Amino acid sequence: MDKKLIDPLEIESDFPIITLVSHNNQIISWLIRVFSKGSYNHVCWLYKPRIVASQDASYKIRPLFDYMRVGYKLKFYKLINITCVQRILLLAMIQEKLKKGVVKSRYDFLGIIGQATGLRFINNPWTNYCSESVGDDIRKIFGDIRRYPTPEDIDNYCGDHPNFEYLGHWIGS
Repeated sequence: MDKKLIDPLEIESDFPIITLVSHNNQIISWLIRVFSKGSYNHVCWLYKPRIVASQDASYKIRPLFDYMRVGYKLKFYKLINITCVQRILLLAMIQEKLKKGVVKSRYDFLGIIGQATGLRFINNPWTNYCSESVGDDIRKIFGDIRRYPTPEDIDNYCGDHPNFEYLGHWIGS
């Protein structure tokens, strides 16, 4: 796949859109990439123009600008060949997670330990980390993504799946 540079601020339709994030500004970000042997340390949904729905310390919306900084790299995949019902269902799942509040949507730190040790079953069943949250959404629509995925697993899945189309990269310099 040839890399194509895009301006994500110009994306105005086809939501939600998978957004993979790579940055080096935190040790945990670097460790996630090392342990997952991948290029990305975070994944979220571009939920609306310039707004992401992201599993951070809690599940919340954030401005896309938060990820458009020097040293960041973003990669985007849009959903294709899906029904209106599937798209609405995805958006509804995101909205339900946003309604949960801080305590019920907190980050799955235990799951990160499971990822780091290679024992993915080590996981808090009541919370999610970022790629687990996006993976659960994908699984409810397509049913064929592994449990407890890493951001790299999501990238590989989208790159190979007929219902995802690579939109492009944004690189902060």
